Amino acid sequence: MRSIFESRLPIISSVGHETDVTLADFVADKRAATPTAAAELATPVTKLDLLTYLKNQEKRMATAVQNTLSKKKESLRGLSQSVIFRQPERLYDGYLQRLDQLVLRLKQGLNGELVRNQQKVQAQIHRLEQLSPNVKVQRYQDRIQQLQKLMRSQMAVVYDAKVAEVKRLSEALLMLDTSRIVARGYAIVKKEDTVVSSANDLKKNDQVMLMMRDGQVELEVKDVKTEEI
Repeated sequence: MRSIFESRLPIISSVGHETDVTLADFVADKRAATPTAAAELATPVTKLDLLTYLKNQEKRMATAVQNTLSKKKESLRGLSQSVIFRQPERLYDGYLQRLDQLVLRLKQGLNGELVRNQQKVQAQIHRLEQLSPNVKVQRYQDRIQQLQKLMRSQMAVVYDAKVAEVKRLSEALLMLDTSRIVARGYAIVKKEDTVVSSANDLKKNDQVMLMMRDGQVELEVKDVKTEEI
C-alpha cells in the first residue's frame, strides 16, 4: 500500500470483479472495474485513433495549403493584371522625362556657350585679319581672279565667233568643190586639161573631155553658139 502511494508513476488499480474493493483502489491514481478497462485507461488513444488523427491533420494541412495557394494565385493574378506589371515603364516614365529635359537643357546650354565662344573667336580673328597686310594681298588676288575670269569669258566669246566664221567659210569652199558639183548632176568640160568656162573658148572640131559623176566622155565640137543663160 505504501509503495503504491509513494510511487511517482501513475498506477491504475483493477481487481477484475466489480463488487470487490481493495485498499489498493484507495491509494491508486485510478481504479478500473476490469483489467480490460484498465488497459483502455492506460492507453486512451489507439493506433487507429492516431492514424485517423494524422489523416485528418493531413487533410486539414492540404486544405490549408490549397487555400493559401489559391489566395496567392489570386493575388498574383491581380498583380499581373495591374498597370505596374502590364506597363512597368510607367514607374520610371516621369524620371525619364525629367532626365530627357535635363539632358536637352544641358545640350542647349553647352551648344549656346560653344556658339558664343566661336563667335567671339571669329570676331577676334576678323579683327586680326583686318590688321594684317595679307588681307589686302588677298583682295588684289581676288580682283585678279575676277579679271582673269572676265578675260577668259570674253576670249571664249571671240573664239566661238571665229570658229563659226571658219565653219561658214569651210562650207562655202565645199560648195565650190568640183566633186560635189559633179555629184549634184552637173558636168565639167575640159579642153587640154583646162576647164572651159565659156563657149567663146571653144571652136568647131575642138576635142573636149566631159567629166561626169560616174565617168568621162570624149566629145568633138560640131558647132559653137553663144547665148546667155
